[in-house]
Amino acid sequence: MGKFVYSCEGILNAFNPEETWCSQQVTRWCRIVPAKVNIMCWRAIQNRLPARSQLAAKGIDIPSVLCPSCLLAIEDVQHVIFKCDVAVEVWKKVAIWHDLHIPAIDDIPMLLDWVEASISDAKKRKVVGAIIYTTIWMLLRFRKSIVFKDPKMKKSLIDDNIFIHSFDWYMNTCACPEDDPRISTGTFGPVNNFLG
Repeated sequence: MGKFVYSCEGILNAFNPEETWCSQQVTRWCRIVPAKVNIMCWRAIQNRLPARSQLAAKGIDIPSVLCPSCLLAIEDVQHVIFKCDVAVEVWKKVAIWHDLHIPAIDDIPMLLDWVEASISDAKKRKVVGAIIYTTIWMLLRFRKSIVFKDPKMKKSLIDDNIFIHSFDWYMNTCACPEDDPRISTGTFGPVNNFLG
């Protein structure tokens, strides 16, 4: 009987480079939001979420490739996050809430590049980045609730959940005095109010 020798090089050689999906793109991690949100956004950037168009392309039998939210277009990651009627409405509300002039972008890395280039204050940039990650996460959660018929997640609550979660995560991860009036009164709004 032959002796099997395990080696990392042997495993690497077993992989076909054309089939690997690792990108050369730098991973962007937002320290304000939980790991589950970062992972979901990373998967969205890598186009590794189970959108209907991708499932159909892999031969999985699904009833429709149309977006379950709007039923108007083929569902892919960019559609769910940026192009769906629900997403467009949510992004408008987020922009108004924070007095941001978000350009028409349908790519997460481009949106994060825009934040880096257009916001000079480092703290504000971090907060806006966290709000973007939270918005993406909530849009994907809403899509999941439709697919799996979860009555708890309602369209009317998406923006409220974005505001509450992003504020809560910011307050829990950033140094904030205990006597901060925003905590006791629950008042928070534009990014400038986040920062005190």
